Amino acid sequence: MKAWVPLEDMPEEEEQEEVEEDADIGDEDEMADFIVDEDDDDGTQVRRKKLKKKKSRQASGVSSSALQEAQEIFGDVDELIQIRKQGLESSEWRERRLEDEFEPTVLCEKYMTEKDDQIRMNDIPERMQVSEESTGPPPLDDFSIMEESNWIYSQIAGGTQPFFAESGLLINKDDVTRFLELHHIQKLDIPFIAMYRKEECLSLLKDPEQHEDDENPYDTDRIPTFKWHKDLDRKWLLLQKRKSVLNSYYNKRMEEESRRIYDETRLNLNQQLFESILKSLKTAESEREVDDVDTKFNLHFPPGELVVDEGQYKRPMRRSQYSVCSKAGLWEVASKFGYSAEQLGMQLSLLKMEDELQDAKETPEEMASNFTCAMFESPQTVLKGARHMAAVEISCEPCVRRYVRLIFMDKAVVSTSPTSDGNAAIDSFHQFAGIKWLREKPLKKFEDAQWLLIQKAEEEKLLQVTINLPQKVMDQLIDDCNGRYLSIGVSKYAQLWNEQRSFDTEGCTLWFFVAFNEERGYVLADK
Repeated sequence: MKAWVPLEDMPEEEEQEEVEEDADIGDEDEMADFIVDEDDDDGTQVRRKKLKKKKSRQASGVSSSALQEAQEIFGDVDELIQIRKQGLESSEWRERRLEDEFEPTVLCEKYMTEKDDQIRMNDIPERMQVSEESTGPPPLDDFSIMEESNWIYSQIAGGTQPFFAESGLLINKDDVTRFLELHHIQKLDIPFIAMYRKEECLSLLKDPEQHEDDENPYDTDRIPTFKWHKDLDRKWLLLQKRKSVLNSYYNKRMEEESRRIYDETRLNLNQQLFESILKSLKTAESEREVDDVDTKFNLHFPPGELVVDEGQYKRPMRRSQYSVCSKAGLWEVASKFGYSAEQLGMQLSLLKMEDELQDAKETPEEMASNFTCAMFESPQTVLKGARHMAAVEISCEPCVRRYVRLIFMDKAVVSTSPTSDGNAAIDSFHQFAGIKWLREKPLKKFEDAQWLLIQKAEEEKLLQVTINLPQKVMDQLIDDCNGRYLSIGVSKYAQLWNEQRSFDTEGCTLWFFVAFNEERGYVLADK
């Protein structure tokens, strides 16, 4: 039997410790019987374990009741950190693990890349999004759409598209404009337009094999034989993108050139050339014409020297004969020959008729004697260099090249002859037997696969292929150039200057041969 102890004899410290422990136990026992039974996935009950509260140590200046109240409001800090880690693992790190576990080719095949997610988010057909990555977003203003519709209509009406040229379909220009509005502004793909908006651009989507007397012209089970293709639209957008890039580059290059030159006469001439180049670039309607403009720009404004770091070797630059003559100041002599290359091209194209040529009041030798130097010691060498510059400028003029190209595509002839290997390999039963010997066959007469056989035989080095103009056509071309380039004066000075100008026209024909031999790739593409 426990002995009774008076209350006043109990120690005070022991009484205080027991009160605090009873208070803690009381707080824990309030939720001790609150146990929730949960059902597992298979239906068995799982008894949830009671969370043991961590005994928080009392910080200096903070009572235990205040610390306990803060923990009940905000929760356990360690638990919040654990929840945050789980969230990061489930969302942000999942993609990284996906990229680490699978090859990029597998992700591309399964359409699981970030690019595919972006395509799914945009409310635009996928093919249009992929196409705009290379062409850029199309302009949506009325002027740009009208300009593109005019270009597409001219391409179709001019016979550049074989389908429309062979079928003889008549295209309505308003249908082209409406198609561009549906495709660019409303972002409708071509199959959707052909199925649900066909009546708005019917002349573009009309089936040439479908006759008017068909019993059921709207039969949906019939396999369509023709659908409008957006090749021309894509060509136009790529053309405009390239012209925009070149325009920015030309302006930047012109600013660099203007800071480098201090001669006022040279600056004025460069400004005239630059304005002419920008005008030609704006009116260019094909990749070939843009190439012509770029050739002229690089002739007059060649790329500057690259800045190399210290310790690196500087690669030697290739200097053409034209640049050597230009740096020697012979461009002033070449400008005295008469019409500029642009003026000659305008006259050949019948775009503008210039006034009568005014001849100089001194002989070519007298003028050339003022420009002799260490590299060009005599007037004859000065005139030779000036003639070279004038001939190169004429051959690089876009208007002149366009004029000669039309003649070339219409009058050019093709000749073939076997090489030593081809002579031994090609017999009467060979697939190249029909093209083994060709003599001046007109280029426009190739209408079947014979041209592809010629190309294949040339790649296999079994045939030698030459494409040129007949001598009669060449003589006529030179006469046309002389008729518009030479002076009609009868004075002594006029005759002497005409001799120099005639050398220019003969020299530029050699450059034409070089240029159009380089353009054989274009001829192959056209055929």
